Amino acid sequence: MSFPIYLMNKKAASQIEFIFSFVLFLGFVGFALILFNPLKSPGVTQVLSDQTLDEIIKDSSTEVISYSVKINNSARQTIDLTIVGVNDSYNVVAQDINGFSLNATRNENRVYLDRQGKNFSIIRYSSDFSSFSGVPSTGGDVGNYEIASSISEHFVSEKEIINLKTKYGQGGNSYNEIRDSLNLPSNKDFAFAVIFSNTDNITAEMKIPGSVEVFASEQDIGVLRTNGLIKYAKLIVKTW
Repeated sequence: MSFPIYLMNKKAASQIEFIFSFVLFLGFVGFALILFNPLKSPGVTQVLSDQTLDEIIKDSSTEVISYSVKINNSARQTIDLTIVGVNDSYNVVAQDINGFSLNATRNENRVYLDRQGKNFSIIRYSSDFSSFSGVPSTGGDVGNYEIASSISEHFVSEKEIINLKTKYGQGGNSYNEIRDSLNLPSNKDFAFAVIFSNTDNITAEMKIPGSVEVFASEQDIGVLRTNGLIKYAKLIVKTW
């Protein structure tokens, strides 16, 4: 009588193992669907939106070299600074510690700064700056200062963003050239905006058809403004 009972127990155990294995299989499949759910994966247009944002940042960025300068109290009004190793094509702007502009002129490796009574200045070099001749390039106070630090950074250029907006607004071949440079397919369109505040922004956007799905990407960026100041803004890019 024990033999049939043994077979029954073995059969029951096999069924339990089968059920347990099946439950484990369902759990694995469920986990895989959650992890790799294609509905939650970014679509092609969203990826294009991200890539377009990256391309705009790359294409519009410019180098800014900044020198922090301490000036002695006894220094005269005009300071003659020697700064070597900066690209000859870069012009200068200068600000005090509060960001107010100071007049400055570059002559090769020399910078002539009207310190306006200030004991600290930031000298910035960039190809974006226009040359300025408001300070005589002779007769400055030599050596009455100390360069405290220097740094080279890359910022989005407001000048380049404005140029991009202008070309975008021309439409036709100009717009197509921009789209090609951003590696966007010919059947996709884009728009962008650099927003400093509610009343201060640079926006380029055509009319978007109501029947299309629009994808957006955004990123906080540092912008070299046309006045030489560094300001932070939000770059928003749309593709459809």
